[in-house]
Amino acid sequence: MNTLRIKGDFLKTTLLSEKKKWHDFKTNNKTIFYLLAAITFITYSSKIILYSYSIDTELFIHNGVPFDWWTSLGRYGLAILSKILSFGISPNILLTNIITYLLIYSSAIILAFIIWRSSKTIKPFWLVIGLGLYITSPVMLEQTNFILQSIPVVLAFNTLYFAILFIQYYNETKIRAFFMISIILTIISLSVYPSLQTAFVITTLLVLYLCYNNSSFISYIIHAIPYILVLIISVTFNTIITKTLTILLHLPQTDYLNNMSVIGKIPITTWLMQVLVVIKQEFLHMNYFLFILSVILSILCLIFCIFTSDKQHLNRLLIAFTTVILTDFTIGLPILLMGRLGPIRSYAPTFPLALLLLTVVLANLIPYDSIKIMIGIFLTFSLLYQIKITNDFGVSEYNQFQAELSLKQELQTKINRLGIHNVPKYKVAFYGTKDFDANTIIKGDVLGKSFFEWDAGTSTGVTGRATNFLSNEGLSLNVVGPEEYQKLSVYTKKMTVFPSNNSLKVIDNYILIKLSD
Repeated sequence: MNTLRIKGDFLKTTLLSEKKKWHDFKTNNKTIFYLLAAITFITYSSKIILYSYSIDTELFIHNGVPFDWWTSLGRYGLAILSKILSFGISPNILLTNIITYLLIYSSAIILAFIIWRSSKTIKPFWLVIGLGLYITSPVMLEQTNFILQSIPVVLAFNTLYFAILFIQYYNETKIRAFFMISIILTIISLSVYPSLQTAFVITTLLVLYLCYNNSSFISYIIHAIPYILVLIISVTFNTIITKTLTILLHLPQTDYLNNMSVIGKIPITTWLMQVLVVIKQEFLHMNYFLFILSVILSILCLIFCIFTSDKQHLNRLLIAFTTVILTDFTIGLPILLMGRLGPIRSYAPTFPLALLLLTVVLANLIPYDSIKIMIGIFLTFSLLYQIKITNDFGVSEYNQFQAELSLKQELQTKINRLGIHNVPKYKVAFYGTKDFDANTIIKGDVLGKSFFEWDAGTSTGVTGRATNFLSNEGLSLNVVGPEEYQKLSVYTKKMTVFPSNNSLKVIDNYILIKLSD
């Protein structure tokens, strides 16, 4: 009984101490709270204020939550949360966006607290810059633009950072309850989005660096063990749960994740060339996603690690060097596995976290104030650039949505002119694609892609996506099957491209629409 009372008192004391730390953090860092709130709102104002939606959301509106598909992919947490959140008007686009970006903001605040309590030496300027780069990365918008999953996924970001925080508590106190809580929180996070495994690694590297960069390298490694154990246990648990649910719910087996890896499936020389091409095209050139910024920051960190005159603190430099190398490897791991960049949305929040980590490490390594000022100016401009690009992407999505609505109206008018008044009796088939190449629309990975150009290579072309979108917007159409689609294609040879008069053709109970040659 005495032992239990002592443990209980110790736990209570620890929690009270942590409460005080949080209070001190809030009290002494109000400017950080305000600046990050302003950065978040400015960056995502176009998504919060302007109504639009894009790829996959039309399926969500039309068919509901893809529960079985997500569960078979190991995203059973996402399936459950999405079911819970899908009550009422589904989806409420603007409300979903507001909650999503509030959650991005709250995730930045959690990270700020973790950094603050781990090392009081990081100046507020570098904290705001690093967290600003995290918040504003266009990679985040690539992820959150998927309205059907944006709230659960970003909520999982928050849960993951809390998990890291509890491992930190465990390292400091050895209270087993903290270790168990961290496992539960990590399991929840990974059940929503398994790609968060890499985000877990980056956040761990950030905490270990801040807490133990002045310790011995051995101490750095030892304190990493609880983080490694939590990740292994959580991944193993989720794998078992996914396989169990697949059997119990009689879900079809999927090789979706396995098919993404090319290791052992293609010649090593081909794989190497593919990886090098990706690195050259995506990380060594300027693009909307600023992947090159991680390269610049990594090189600067390594330069200061290798050429610094501070040889008396060899352990500190070795830990910094290890942290940067492991961070770069974690970012590059999907590329190594797939031989290509893969979906950019899967790099959220891993890549934004890497920018945060590299900023923190660099700020800690720079020995001269003059160099700090120059790099600070460079990163400030990088942050402003990211804010502009991400906001532009949001405006672009709105502009594209308006163009798609205009196309819908044109289609409606032409169908009416054909004398078709009972549209649901007909099946529609779209041939070719239609994108909206305008100065007001910019192309990312999925951002900037139209319902009328996505899935062009499938058995019915863009028909499925396009008709779901049109149905959601009041033009109800039925979709042809693959065999019908193939047979009817012969009639399109003499048709002209939309919006010409001969771009729509009625064959029996089929409406054929030619979007391009």
